[in-house]
Amino acid sequence: MGENLAAYFRGAVGGCVSDWFVSMFPAALGCGDGINRKSVIRHGPYNSLLAVKGNISVQIRKYENTDLDAVLSSWEVATRLAHPFMTNDFIAQERKNVAEIYLPNTDTWVVQIDGEVKGFIALMGNEVGAIFLQPEFHGQGFGKALMDKAQDIYGELEVEVFKENTIGRQFYSRYGFKHLEEKLHEPTGQQVLRLKFTSNKAMNPTGG
Repeated sequence: MGENLAAYFRGAVGGCVSDWFVSMFPAALGCGDGINRKSVIRHGPYNSLLAVKGNISVQIRKYENTDLDAVLSSWEVATRLAHPFMTNDFIAQERKNVAEIYLPNTDTWVVQIDGEVKGFIALMGNEVGAIFLQPEFHGQGFGKALMDKAQDIYGELEVEVFKENTIGRQFYSRYGFKHLEEKLHEPTGQQVLRLKFTSNKAMNPTGG
């Protein structure tokens, strides 16, 4: 199930969209870094990350079952924005799969903005299965903050994104992901790109 899960679980943040569940979810955030990194309070890679962005409080924390409705909303709104080629029936079925199959099998983190969950990233090891953000928060650094959390935990990352998902592709390119391969996503008939991110630390382990 892992390969199929990764194939569809690709994020879409719309404007910041990651084809989450690209394959059903090829991921794509597309968000500039608007968070003041100096204001970030870190408690370790597996705990929450807190920050202040202007007068906005931001927290990245582990997903909880009570976050489901907010996560599904972020997923569907961003999916429709980034993947206009997907049919209503397809999206309806995948929404059910997100709740019943994908989320229970991924390491998911949410971004909470002023106390409300507005996006998330779902990880399968170092594979970004999905990354989605409510469109009104695109381009403000929240998507990048979610990806930074994944990088903090795993270092090198891989993701798949629909070729037609220009929002997601732009986000990944800005973040530093590089092209690995292109293949067909049979359920939609769309081409999918596999990308990889290698951190400077991984490339220069001695700091040289």
